[in-house]
Amino acid sequence: MNLIYDLFKHMNWADALMWQSVLKTPTAVEDRTVLEQLHHIHLCQHAWLLIWKGKAVDAKAGENFDILNLKKWACLYYEDVFNYLASIQESDLERVVNVPSIEKPLHLPSLRETFIQITTHSNYHRGQLIKCLRGIGGVPLQTDFIKWVFLGKPNPDWS
Repeated sequence: MNLIYDLFKHMNWADALMWQSVLKTPTAVEDRTVLEQLHHIHLCQHAWLLIWKGKAVDAKAGENFDILNLKKWACLYYEDVFNYLASIQESDLERVVNVPSIEKPLHLPSLRETFIQITTHSNYHRGQLIKCLRGIGGVPLQTDFIKWVFLGKPNPDWS
């Protein structure tokens, strides 16, 4: 479970840095692509949490949020997901997760595999957002996992 916690702690820290970069870039705050990318990251995070809890997913959740409400929604996710992680045991990690899907999968993933999915998926889209920010004059902060480790695994700064 320690590695799982680290992946989520890093994701929290990296998302907070991404938000700092976005909010320090005036053109990013008004950029539709940036807003859509941020929404996608946080929609997926919220969706997976609902799937793990066996609840219905609203594919349109948060789509009408302005940038500040989207940031609040992101912060709320981290409160909820860490409460969820605290509620599970090591033995739960191999539990099969029934993922709503258009196509029938050959294999249903374990809870552990879906944890890896959301943390790597978020990282992938943060990379896209970094490229977008650079293209509109922003200076994104580095969010690499190893940098987080080198810094002593700091807590996120969502201020």
